[in-house]
Amino acid sequence: MTASRARRIAWRCFSGGTAVLGVGLAVRELQDTFFQEVQIDDRAQLLLGLDQGLLRARREREQKLRDIMASADRRARAVAATAGDGDSAQALLKLRAQLVEEAHRVMYPSLTREEVDQRRRTFGNVKWTEAALQLVERFSPLVEVGAGEGQWQSELRRRGADVTAFDDHSSPSRFGEAKSSRLVVSGADVQQADAEEALRRSRGRTLLLVYPPPGPMAMRCLASYTGDVLLYVGEGRGGVNADGPFFDALSVGWTLEETIGLDTLPGSYEKLYLLRRSAG
Repeated sequence: MTASRARRIAWRCFSGGTAVLGVGLAVRELQDTFFQEVQIDDRAQLLLGLDQGLLRARREREQKLRDIMASADRRARAVAATAGDGDSAQALLKLRAQLVEEAHRVMYPSLTREEVDQRRRTFGNVKWTEAALQLVERFSPLVEVGAGEGQWQSELRRRGADVTAFDDHSSPSRFGEAKSSRLVVSGADVQQADAEEALRRSRGRTLLLVYPPPGPMAMRCLASYTGDVLLYVGEGRGGVNADGPFFDALSVGWTLEETIGLDTLPGSYEKLYLLRRSAG
């Protein structure tokens, strides 16, 4: 094989890797006025949107990520052009690891990649707290929609709560595995169903939404739900969860009763919100 052909093959392999890197980062990262003073702030954050300072910091961080990804092609071509014969593939893999590490330092400067991966495997996208679990289990039996691999269901079941869990499995695996090798969470039993079917099969259960994806899924759940209590774990309007219609519906049809802070990753602003359907 000629050196130029070897470099072209190595470049194609690297290009695929950078595409996966970009999508993975985008998917993974890209993510409260009628009460006491703290409830006023919580309701504003939930319904009106995250603080502009927080959003500005997030935009700055995302720009740094885009800059890293934008530099990938240029840096990869330079590596491929200067690597010795037969060394292109190894050099490009080394560069890819460097890019991943640079992106990680932007997102999680105080945590190692291993710590972040272990946290996600143990807790899913959001780490619960004892106070959060105590609140959620009060409203058992529960139905969790968009449950992913079932970490929250498993922990709540371990504590004695009755939880059914559903996910349509439309999202890529959070940890990069093929569907056939998805993370197996002990004690979880996540059934495959879309939002409407999950709610039809779960009449009489309290709806739990943990970190719903951006887009209409959360609103579809709310539209199909007939219960009076909603447990929502995620960011407020303008964050990485749900969409405008979902928060619009909460603002006119639901009353915020309680908010609990969570052990979030740097740059993440999830909380547990307990909402009750408004009378009339």
